Amino acid sequence: MPTENRTHPRKDFIRFTGSAFAASPLAGSLLPCFFLTGFLASVFAVGTAFATQDSASNPPKISVPTAATVHPLAAAEWLDLSGLLGTSVASEIVLPSGFHLNPLSAAVFDLVQYMRNNVDTRTPEEVLAAIPKYRRIEMFGTWVNETAPADCYNTRAEVLLRDAVPGSAIAFSPTNPCQVARGEWSDPYSGADFKLASAVQIDHVVPLKNAYRSGAYAWSNEQRCHFANFLGDPKHLMAVSGRENMSKGDSGPERYLPPNSAYLCSYLSNWVRIKAVWNLSFSQDEQHAVAVSLQNNNCSIQSTQITLPEIQRSRAMTMALNSKCSSLSTSQTF
Repeated sequence: MPTENRTHPRKDFIRFTGSAFAASPLAGSLLPCFFLTGFLASVFAVGTAFATQDSASNPPKISVPTAATVHPLAAAEWLDLSGLLGTSVASEIVLPSGFHLNPLSAAVFDLVQYMRNNVDTRTPEEVLAAIPKYRRIEMFGTWVNETAPADCYNTRAEVLLRDAVPGSAIAFSPTNPCQVARGEWSDPYSGADFKLASAVQIDHVVPLKNAYRSGAYAWSNEQRCHFANFLGDPKHLMAVSGRENMSKGDSGPERYLPPNSAYLCSYLSNWVRIKAVWNLSFSQDEQHAVAVSLQNNNCSIQSTQITLPEIQRSRAMTMALNSKCSSLSTSQTF
């Protein structure tokens, strides 16, 4: 079994413009220099980077090409990139034009490029044959109550309460005040509405077995439990039709897509974003299916790009482990 630790799944090496640097105190101290050198070299390579300073009262400005595939500018802010740079490739970062101060705070992270950079050429079956056998409860735990003793709601109950139609009345089981029994939920996968909680299941948008073979096999049990119960992103766990969740199983987009065509672009965007935030890989069939579906459904480029500060904050949340995952219980199933 892999050695348990609290490091980021990819904190043990640094990927930059396709190269891998061995982790060491020296490498860590030189990382900002490597990144800045690589950034400037890539910009100068196309002959479009200029640094100008008119006077002491005017800050230096950097001009880079306007790309047709970038977001409008994000609000500039100073940003600690120490965690991000260890898990990003230069080609995944798109720089908009016309910004100054800290250029990286206005850049966007290209989720599709991340996907292309992280394709495992092995089949899922070959991956599973090469890693410890998948055991869901033992490896990912069960629903936990992160907010105990403040309340008695486990992760399932928290998602049902969060995803209920705003203003709808929630009823709890008469025999268990911690169990949601009735409410109103709109399933984005099917477009159907439900009033009985028993008809609703909580979907791990990236299923646990898919996450396991995509990189979570190298995590500690505590990190996997954190993934299974993660409430830091409302699109990570979702209240959906039980029928649709059963149809999906542990399938990726190559084998399952929601029947509600109006939700397809959001589903694909959420899928790629979650994998990028948690540094998970893609199978070849999975990558192809996502790329083709994004194109066939005319999904906007903006739907698969997020700002660098946003992905940094999201990745930081993956490291803030759920305190209740240190002592797993098998009394509640997913």
